[in-house]
Amino acid sequence: AALEAAKEAAVSQQRSLPAALKGAMLEAKRELVKTTGRAEVVRRKVKASMDAIREKCKELAAVLEPVISNALRAEMRKSGMAHEQYFLGLVTPGDDRISHAALCKRVTSLLGGDAAKPEQLGLLCQSIEADGISRRKFQAFLQRYY
Repeated sequence: AALEAAKEAAVSQQRSLPAALKGAMLEAKRELVKTTGRAEVVRRKVKASMDAIREKCKELAAVLEPVISNALRAEMRKSGMAHEQYFLGLVTPGDDRISHAALCKRVTSLLGGDAAKPEQLGLLCQSIEADGISRRKFQAFLQRYY
């Protein structure tokens, strides 16, 4: 956002300059064009880095997903609960979403602390749904079709 604002400011400054420039104004315009070009290069690099990071996060979550889904399904079957009851057991009363902290706590109690790091569990929760896990997304996470 800050990079976009800097680029927009540079473009607006370029527009306000007269067409025929001499001396210091010409040098300033050249510097402005160079700076705008460097800002664009930085923006592309940052975008590429962020895309690569997002992809790696998805890969980490994909590794944990079947293990955690299987563990939650096994606990649900063992307790004899339906999806709805199991979901309600994880939701804070009065809320309609499972908090990431609640799901991480349940998974840690099921698999032990060594199965996955808290950061990995956080990535998995984010991959399921960003602002807490809704009923529909939780059921989709638990259900497997082979």
